[in-house]
Amino acid sequence: MRAPKILIATLIAMVVLSLTNIVFFPMAFPDGPPEQFRSARDIPLRGYQMAALFVAAFIMSLIYPLGYRGNKPWVEGLRFGMILGSLSAVPHALNVFAHANIPGGLLLTPVLWTAVTWGFAGLTIGLVYGRIER
Repeated sequence: MRAPKILIATLIAMVVLSLTNIVFFPMAFPDGPPEQFRSARDIPLRGYQMAALFVAAFIMSLIYPLGYRGNKPWVEGLRFGMILGSLSAVPHALNVFAHANIPGGLLLTPVLWTAVTWGFAGLTIGLVYGRIER
């Protein structure tokens, strides 16, 4: 049954997403969040942040087998995560650009951030699933 793998992959991917954001976000954005988030809450709602990471990790873990193409699991996971991260971040960036007076170039960094961090999460999902027999 796939349920145990989905659960394990979800939990590990959530840990990876959380740790990458806790440890590396301050390095990638030393001046704080990108300009698009300057009007954000003074104190973020951490519970909702964790819920968002959990949902992202769960969806990635659930649909990973659908996109598996037979390469090494870590390569497949990295590719898969970066594609899903881009599919999530690019429409969001375009929407922010449409609503906020922010130079488009500033929106590229968060898109790259999402693609890379989701890529790492996807890599771990790939390792949890291993090779998938069709």
